[in-house]
Amino acid sequence: MILQRRSVREFLPKPLTTEQIAELKETILKVPSAKAIFPWRIYFITNKQKIEQLAKLKPTGASFIQEAPLVVLVAADSSLSDMWIEDCSIAATYLLLKAVDLGLGACWVQVRNRQHDDRISARRYILQTMDLPESFGICCLIAIGYPRETDEDPSTYRRDLSYKIVDIQ
Repeated sequence: MILQRRSVREFLPKPLTTEQIAELKETILKVPSAKAIFPWRIYFITNKQKIEQLAKLKPTGASFIQEAPLVVLVAADSSLSDMWIEDCSIAATYLLLKAVDLGLGACWVQVRNRQHDDRISARRYILQTMDLPESFGICCLIAIGYPRETDEDPSTYRRDLSYKIVDIQ
């Protein structure tokens, strides 16, 4: 799965099955959390109007999600844990890998520390769009769907990063 995973930004206009969404939700229940607090709140969004609104969350890098049949909002009640970012990142990673396992494509859309426009943050835009509490931190959105056909081998775009791995013996 790890070797096949890649960021998919083009999706077929085909809805996910109820079973696929259930398996993605089940995956969330397996995610570890610091001190077993589980501060995250994971929203599975299939409503096209909501997805179109979320696709406008920042000037660049999010518009492609309007093609996705499922967008998952990875958020957390930040008042519950100071480790919500780490917990949400783990949950998002599990979802990305489960999508591959199900034969789907997915892509992380960064929200945290991004701007919607020069007046409000992407976080604030999502809080307003989704009517979420002020205490909520937003980690990311994950667009999930059937990838458009491509001849691209996922391993071809990975560059050698072995120099980033350090052995200390």
